Amino acid sequence: MGYIKFWSHADPELLCFERIQTLKCDLLAHLSLYSLLFDYSNNHRSHRNCYSEMTISSRLAFVRKVWQTFVENEGLEKSILRNMTITDASDGKIICELPVEKMHLNRLGSAHGGFLSTLVDIGGSVVLCTKGMHSTGVSTDLNVTFINPAKEGDIIVMDSECVKVGKTIAYTVVDIRNKKDGKLIAQGRHTKFIAIAHKDPKNVKL
Repeated sequence: MGYIKFWSHADPELLCFERIQTLKCDLLAHLSLYSLLFDYSNNHRSHRNCYSEMTISSRLAFVRKVWQTFVENEGLEKSILRNMTITDASDGKIICELPVEKMHLNRLGSAHGGFLSTLVDIGGSVVLCTKGMHSTGVSTDLNVTFINPAKEGDIIVMDSECVKVGKTIAYTVVDIRNKKDGKLIAQGRHTKFIAIAHKDPKNVKL
């Protein structure tokens, strides 16, 4: 009440002047805040675009890095897939190339079914790395349809794709083609249990 009484005896012109000054200060404060928000928005958008561009190259690098751990494991991958290269990686997709060698052949001189099945297994596993997964889970189901033969010296192109990646199960498909003529050699589906793999501390956010 004291505050109101004090201003009730004040000069009306002074009151009007004070109010105008207050409004000016408020307006300047709002304009400054708007300017800061505008600058932040532009900078944030710029950083976001750069991040998106970096994600493409970092995803391929991460997938290749994880694949190297497969090869260095002194197991099956190093024995028969040491010359496989990952040529491209995007979100949920990878492309790999591999020459068909003598050790990959059956007694009829064409790519062995076990070798092609291994490619489906590997392709359906490594493609999960495009989601930032270092651990790729364990297989629950794998099926392969053999369509055309491949011979020694042929270059195999393997396209792998994540159909769905959930909290527990991941579904992938793998197409294996002959680079020379594009003919489909084999086609497979690979289902993986990934609930534990999601908790791997080496997983990254891509």
